[in-house]
Amino acid sequence: MNSSIFEKFTLERNLVYISVAAILIVFGLIFYLFFGQLTKSIQILAPNGGEEWEIGQTYEIIWEAKGLEKVGIEYPWQVVVKLYFSARDL
Repeated sequence: MNSSIFEKFTLERNLVYISVAAILIVFGLIFYLFFGQLTKSIQILAPNGGEEWEIGQTYEIIWEAKGLEKVGIEYPWQVVVKLYFSARDL
């Protein structure tokens, strides 16, 4: 077997693998930059359920936001009062 032909074939084959890998990496980065940033989510960390809060006390609501610059929480006081009286009647 001619060694120069074998070396040329091996070199070309490795370049093909490198080219495919490079294309996949670039495509993955482009996909992340354009679509990864579009994913917006918010996860409530605390309270996480089961807490018993006393009326008149102040409690922290802790969350983790991804892809959001500002987060606002609005909760009508009528709903809180309704939930309190519903739970009290149990």
